[in-house]
Amino acid sequence: MFDRYSGKEELNQEIETLQSRILEMEIDLRRLEKYERKLKVAVNDRQIVEEKLKAAHKKIETLEHELEKRRKTEDEGISISQIELVNFRRIQDIFGELSTLVGDKDQFITLIIPPDMGVKSFPQYRDIELLTDAKTLNIVSKIKTETGLILFYDRPGIIREIFLPPIPVIEPKFVVAEKFSTAGTEIPGENLQTLVVAAHAGESLLMVASADKEEKSRLVRSSVKSKHGKGGFSQRRFERLRDEDIVHHAEKVRQSLIEIAEETENIDYIILCGDILLAKEIIKGVNIPVSPIIRKIDAKIDPKDPGKLLKELFAYRRYRL
Repeated sequence: MFDRYSGKEELNQEIETLQSRILEMEIDLRRLEKYERKLKVAVNDRQIVEEKLKAAHKKIETLEHELEKRRKTEDEGISISQIELVNFRRIQDIFGELSTLVGDKDQFITLIIPPDMGVKSFPQYRDIELLTDAKTLNIVSKIKTETGLILFYDRPGIIREIFLPPIPVIEPKFVVAEKFSTAGTEIPGENLQTLVVAAHAGESLLMVASADKEEKSRLVRSSVKSKHGKGGFSQRRFERLRDEDIVHHAEKVRQSLIEIAEETENIDYIILCGDILLAKEIIKGVNIPVSPIIRKIDAKIDPKDPGKLLKELFAYRRYRL
C-alpha cells in the first residue's frame, strides 16, 4: 500500500516497460545489422556482376571488331584455304620436297621478304606483278608478320604457299627458275643457341634452346596483385602497389637472366614473347650481343610442359592459298 502511495510500483512498471523497449530495440538493431551485412554483400555482388557484364560487353565489342576486320579482309578478296603450324622436323621435309621439283626455266618463283620490307619495295616488283597474280600479291601485302615471309609460287597454279618463319629472314630474294630456291629459308640448326624470355606479371620463364629442344630453363615467380579488391585500397593506390610488384618481378627475372646469359656461350638469338613491354623491361641493361626478336604470342607457361612453348615459337606458319 505504501508502494502504491509513494509511486514506487508505477516506477517499477515504467522501468520494466523501458527494459522491454530496450530489448526490442536491441533485437531491431541486430536485425538491422544483419540486413546491413546482407545489403553490403548484395552491393558487392552487384558490383562484381556489373564488372563481369562490362567485361563481357567489351569482349563482345572486340569480337565484333575482329569479325568486321575479317569481313573487310574477305571483301578485299583475301582467301586462304588453310592455315597450319608446321614444326621444325616437318618443315625440313616440306622444303626438301619443294626443292626437288623441276619444271620449265621460269616456272617456279621464290620470294623472300624480310620483316622490315614490303613486296612493293623490291626493285623487280614489276616483274613480280607480271609473273604472279593480283590476288596472291594482295595476300602477301596484307599478312602482318614480325619475322618476314616466304612465298613459293608456280606459274601453272598448282603450288601457292606462304610460310612465316620463326626467326626473321634477313636477305630479300626473288628467284625465277626451273626449281624453287630454298636456300636462306632454314631455321636455326641444333648448333645455334636461342634464349627465350616469356614474360608475365608474377610468373616469367627463361629458357635456352637449340632448335626446338630445351637445354635449360628457369621459372621465376613473385607475388603480384592480380586485381583491385572492393572495400580495400583506393584504385590509384592499388595500381601503384601493383606497379611496384611488377617492377620487383622484372628485377628478379633480370637477375636470373644475367646468370643464364653468363652461363650460356654464344647466344645467337633472343626471343621476347608474352607481355612484350615487361620482357623489354627485363632485358634492359643485360649484356646480350644480339637484337631481340619480338613474337606477339600469349606464351602461356606450362611448368609441366615447357616444350609446348618451344614448339609454338619454332613452328612455321603455313598458308595454303
